[in-house]
Amino acid sequence: DTLWSYEAGTKIQLSDPGLLVTADGFHIDWSNIQQQVALPCGSYFDINGGRAKIDGGELEVVGYASRSLQLRLGAGYEKTNMTDPGALGLVGLPAGSRIMGVPAWTATAGAVYRRPLSGAVSGFLSADYSFTGNSQSLLNGGAGAMSTRPSYSLVDARIGIDWDPSELSLNGSNLTNARPNLGDIGYVGYAQYTAAGVVIPQVATLRPATLIVEYSRSF
Repeated sequence: DTLWSYEAGTKIQLSDPGLLVTADGFHIDWSNIQQQVALPCGSYFDINGGRAKIDGGELEVVGYASRSLQLRLGAGYEKTNMTDPGALGLVGLPAGSRIMGVPAWTATAGAVYRRPLSGAVSGFLSADYSFTGNSQSLLNGGAGAMSTRPSYSLVDARIGIDWDPSELSLNGSNLTNARPNLGDIGYVGYAQYTAAGVVIPQVATLRPATLIVEYSRSF
């Protein structure tokens, strides 16, 4: 496959209140695009299609709301269009379809709060949120059946203390216990079927909500 990418962006540093704003827009022309197709038996294969295009943009703001509080905000948008499906049309992918596995919207937000506690000891609390919009997946090659991977959100957080050169923290990941579909996985052996005879898809996902107590020391 071949891609031609065009991008323009800017960075603006605002001294008061100390914000860095980054923005960009882009256009991509994609030739001989590869997409994954699922057979009714549960196996997967890739097909080189014709042409597609992507238009999108990103915006990110990083800065301090106060001496102790740092904030991060970001958002991205991608509009994908399969302008010429080529061989992918043989398995039911029409012109104008979205590119598989690409969410239209993504967003992030984060904050870090840090302040001295006593002497050389400081405390910190951080939280991060991310949103990934829905995306398309092609199933049942030859029938043109489409499936939507649902949107999902993730929340991570940390709380702890540090005293140079050591740090003690409690770290939480995937606190909402989300089970997103991160990608389809073809069966290596025999596929599993529902009572109606439809293949039960296998997908990659995240590990469940996890809490870890961590101690680190720099040398």
